[in-house]
Amino acid sequence: MSEMPRTETSMVAWGRGLEKAGVADVGMVEALKADRFKGWKRVEQLGLPRYELKTSSLDSFLENFAEIIPKDEKRDWFVLLEPRKGGMRYRKTLLKSSEIVDFVETTVSDNNLDASNYDIAISESLPQEYGGNIIIDKNGKILAEISKGGQGVVAEGTHDQEKHGNLFTVRRDQFLGSFKYSWEDGEETNGVALRAAVNKTIMSIPHEGEDREIKFTPGYYEFHLVRKDGEEGLQPVFVDCRQDEVLTKLPSDF
Repeated sequence: MSEMPRTETSMVAWGRGLEKAGVADVGMVEALKADRFKGWKRVEQLGLPRYELKTSSLDSFLENFAEIIPKDEKRDWFVLLEPRKGGMRYRKTLLKSSEIVDFVETTVSDNNLDASNYDIAISESLPQEYGGNIIIDKNGKILAEISKGGQGVVAEGTHDQEKHGNLFTVRRDQFLGSFKYSWEDGEETNGVALRAAVNKTIMSIPHEGEDREIKFTPGYYEFHLVRKDGEEGLQPVFVDCRQDEVLTKLPSDF
């Protein structure tokens, strides 16, 4: 069964929450609210592992959706209606391909949307076993946060230890170049080799050099850890990337 429609991406919701709490400046909030399509484009340009994705103007989709809708009825899909000139975003996850048109047409009708002001994205969606965010600053410092509740609860700050277990963190020792993990694989991860999966995720980010000299591309990255047919263990899928400096600042004493 699909979930109820949501009107903001997790990154936008996080930005609004920070703004209301008075802990984010205008630059940070605006960077978080930026066009999701640009984030996907950066993911593609950086060659990061990603979901299958189809995009179109909403006008074109409504006129000829048969050419755009994925044919695979077995998989789940995420649909996003993205405004071009400001306005509300609309999204829904866990849709089958046969449910996409109804969701889009109902959303347009119920909200009296001007289709010429919207683009649509249809992305493959796999169940997250874990998800999280990675921040890499210009000095090479790295902070990753990972939750059993998925990437959304990390971005929105809604991780609940009782419900999701511990929030796992990874930090990079600037002097040794090694990663420091806040957990040991085993009972805490239900036997899942989470360290290896997170290490693979970080090492998927473009970098140069080796060991202590390794330099990663700065950015704010969102990712899912999923299982894919024919592949062993958890695999990373990146769902957004922002490279605004305001989003990649880590404390000097980090």
